Amino acid sequence: MVAVKNRHNAMLNPHAHVKKEVTVEEVLNSKPLAWPIKLLDVPPISDGAAAIVLSCEDKAAQSTDRPAWIRGMVISARPTTLPPARCSSPSRWRSPRGASIAPPASPIRAGSSIVVEVQEPYTCFELSYYESLGLCAPGEAAELIKSGATAMDGDIPVNPSGGCAGANPIGAAGLIRIIEAASQVMGKAGAMQIPGAKLALAQSGGGWANLRGVAVCSRPNPPRKGEQNMLATPDTFPIDMAPFKSDLSMPYTLTPGRATGAFLAEIKSHKIVGSKFKSGSVVVPAQDFCPSTGDSDFDLVEAPDTGVLTAFTETAEGLIGLIRIDGSDFDFPHRMVGASLADLKIGFARSGGLGENPQRGHRRHPEH
Repeated sequence: MVAVKNRHNAMLNPHAHVKKEVTVEEVLNSKPLAWPIKLLDVPPISDGAAAIVLSCEDKAAQSTDRPAWIRGMVISARPTTLPPARCSSPSRWRSPRGASIAPPASPIRAGSSIVVEVQEPYTCFELSYYESLGLCAPGEAAELIKSGATAMDGDIPVNPSGGCAGANPIGAAGLIRIIEAASQVMGKAGAMQIPGAKLALAQSGGGWANLRGVAVCSRPNPPRKGEQNMLATPDTFPIDMAPFKSDLSMPYTLTPGRATGAFLAEIKSHKIVGSKFKSGSVVVPAQDFCPSTGDSDFDLVEAPDTGVLTAFTETAEGLIGLIRIDGSDFDFPHRMVGASLADLKIGFARSGGLGENPQRGHRRHPEH
């Protein structure tokens, strides 16, 4: 039903890549890809770009009489090495101020004049977002869309633009959600306009489901300090209702982390460092998280400069092999400098090279 709704909405979107309606039967009978996802559950791969202009209140008034105000924004970033997380699980996000961002205890009120734009790379993702964003209670996403509440004429319109089902330029898809949300509260959504839209929530994600962001926009009139959020009470969804009025200042410190930092430091001395986790698993080169358990409790250990070639391939950049250092439980990709396809066989021992100064390059071939 998500595919049917979004494809229907995309018919009104002048920027849509795909303009073809489908039925529930056509979706269910389309080619299986990976259970339970079928061909019509997946958006197209589109080409496109997107841009927005961020401005202070005074500057915005000079360029438009209908700006969209940012009510709040939350971003969650998790290491890719952590175990997979359920998109529908209660949020554990934290705002820049450290406040917990959790779904409301009850669904958004019907008729609250809010529009939602979510990035749905698969139709099942949109259903999971209904629950994790608090549009409905856990386990009620199917009933919500079945009721028609998320249709353009429903109480909580979701993806009136058609979402990714209409157009899916991968790098721009997330920002497009914010543009569509802002267009709704600015009254500039054209044929996709939801009458009386006062608030718009945009959600997007990326990576291996480890990056997520949510932004809330409001109508052109500046929000008043202390104004209540229509999504929920401040203690369940604490978003600062005041607009940003000061210059952005974002000092930061970039660090490779304890494990990677130690590896990079030691390899200059031709030493290889790995991580030994409390579970007993050893990862070489050193990582801050165990790939299989997500454990971050580890000791740094010195590893030998010998290992076994477990796989290899030829690329435009040369030969790439998967090496398992002796004593390690995981493989890692490594350039096979100076080797030829005729030299390589699965199971070959690898010695030398990895611990050498990278600026000098690798000098030894794989050998028995």
